[in-house]
Amino acid sequence: MIVDEFYSFRCVKLKYKLVMDMLIYYIGFIVFLYLLIQTTPIYLNLYTAVYEKEIKFEIKVSALAGLLNFNFDFERLKYLSKNIVKITRRSKPGKNLVKNLEFPVYFFSEFINYVILHKLYLKFFIGLKDASKTALIMGVIYSIIGALKPKTDKVSLAKDYSEKIYIKPYYDQYKLELELDLKIKFRILHITMILIKQVKKLIKRRISKWIPIPSRV
Repeated sequence: MIVDEFYSFRCVKLKYKLVMDMLIYYIGFIVFLYLLIQTTPIYLNLYTAVYEKEIKFEIKVSALAGLLNFNFDFERLKYLSKNIVKITRRSKPGKNLVKNLEFPVYFFSEFINYVILHKLYLKFFIGLKDASKTALIMGVIYSIIGALKPKTDKVSLAKDYSEKIYIKPYYDQYKLELELDLKIKFRILHITMILIKQVKKLIKRRISKWIPIPSRV
């Protein structure tokens, strides 16, 4: 009788130890998988081409040395853009529009600090048959490039970075050719860090609304 009780107690103890070991291994695997996803480099290749009557747009995402690949073509992105437009139309114009744009602008300004640029190819030919209108468009384009330059200077360049930029106006004919091929590298960890910063900001705003700060006399 005593032997049976001892044997059953030992079996329960072994089962408990086995369950705890499996639980520890499971938690360790989940943590390892999470860290792997967060720290694995992700390559994003953006290609777009706009001609007079043709538009091409494609995004390729690869990770884990090419084991994971995702492609988004123009039709899929057009479907997603329609849903985004429907969501944005529900919000009221004015202040809400500014609030809706606040996070994308903040995200871009922070995300660009963590991006590593591998390839940049830009070809832009434009002509409007009118020299004055073409010159005006070119002025707008160069002003946009100048405004973005302080942000783009923060981008790190890879060792194999290649750059080709061709911008040419046509003052005596109608022409529209745009081709952009961009390849960048980033990590999910950086996106997580940006989201955590944004959540902290939102929490601070809520707290400041609940707890009024006394004015200084």
